[in-house]
Amino acid sequence: MTVMRSARIFAVSIVAVFIGISYCQTSSATVPGQNGQLLITEDDQGFGTLLLGDPVNGSEVKISGFASNYGASFSPDGASIGYIQNPGDQLWTKRLDEAGFPKQVTSELSGYVSSPVFTPDGSSILYGVGYDFDPGSELWEMPLAGGKAVSLGYWTNYNLDLAISPDGKRLALVTQNAEPCGGRGCYTFSDPRIVVMERDGSYPRTVDTDGLDVYNPSFSPDGSRIAFSGRPAGSNEPTQIYSSNPDGSRLNQLTSTESGGSYPVYSPDGSEIAYSSNGVRIMDADGSNDRGIIPLPEGSYLNDWQRKAPFVIKDVKRRRLVLPVRVFGKGDIRLSGRGIRSSARNVEPGTARFKLKLRKGQRKRLRVRGKISFKVKVRFSPEGALPNSITKRVTLRVSSRAR
Repeated sequence: MTVMRSARIFAVSIVAVFIGISYCQTSSATVPGQNGQLLITEDDQGFGTLLLGDPVNGSEVKISGFASNYGASFSPDGASIGYIQNPGDQLWTKRLDEAGFPKQVTSELSGYVSSPVFTPDGSSILYGVGYDFDPGSELWEMPLAGGKAVSLGYWTNYNLDLAISPDGKRLALVTQNAEPCGGRGCYTFSDPRIVVMERDGSYPRTVDTDGLDVYNPSFSPDGSRIAFSGRPAGSNEPTQIYSSNPDGSRLNQLTSTESGGSYPVYSPDGSEIAYSSNGVRIMDADGSNDRGIIPLPEGSYLNDWQRKAPFVIKDVKRRRLVLPVRVFGKGDIRLSGRGIRSSARNVEPGTARFKLKLRKGQRKRLRVRGKISFKVKVRFSPEGALPNSITKRVTLRVSSRAR
């Protein structure tokens, strides 16, 4: 592929050329949790509009304003997004509940920001910065609480297609070979490949994808798999969706269609993969049950999948005094509340069942009144991600015969 990277100050037409190059980009950090909304960039003749899409009924809601916005990702709590705004191609953040105003994070006077992604613990945001006439991008990490950005290395690619593992310990990005092709800022790119490295950019290793040109990596919420788009090296065939272990082993092709697929993103619960193909499609993580969800204009593409909640508290099993809590990743759960004994344990993905151990006073009230109501607080600390707490009111009843 041959492309030009030129300075924005030369002419409006040059800006348009660059936007076309940088426009389609993605980044992801699939933090385990309950499935929420899809984040989409809709293309209207080069103007980017951000949408929230319902993965069940296909409805859409516009969430961006008057500027052209694209390349977005969700924060780990699902409450905010990071995105690129044009003119300027800089990084902004915004809460989805409209509280406060959008905040500009970067102001690179000679650089173009790409591939923003929040770290799973919510402490910082990663992004790439490309510079005029340069074939590569520098990877940066910016603390969200304030402070200077830290450089994590330089990679040859305009858009890094950055992804971060759910535990926050590994990064995946796409790099290519670049050869000058005559004019200033003109390069021919080849051999796109996924590189996995440590969080600080150290120990990079190339994922063996069996001779494919590959793009758009996305970690599964347990970190055991990477989904990506790819095609035979050097070909012009439509890309298809693949998945593999992070080292490239157990490579599986998940789609094989004439229209192809790109920009895959795992669902937070790990059961499905959404991707772009004449709109947004969703399939089971093994490639089965593929169906179209949201039709979109040409050039539009999927960005991310929201984590709606870190875990789900189900109804109490009243006779057994058992509180089921469904979790979507490994971590530690602590259960507490007035009138019950606190308990904690390490859990695996699935439904953890906690015996509610009533204190003496609560047991007496239950016997006398036949009914008690109290609040239970569940705190889940996923590996590498933000701890989250949910409080639920629990009502217990006993029959008059049992009393």
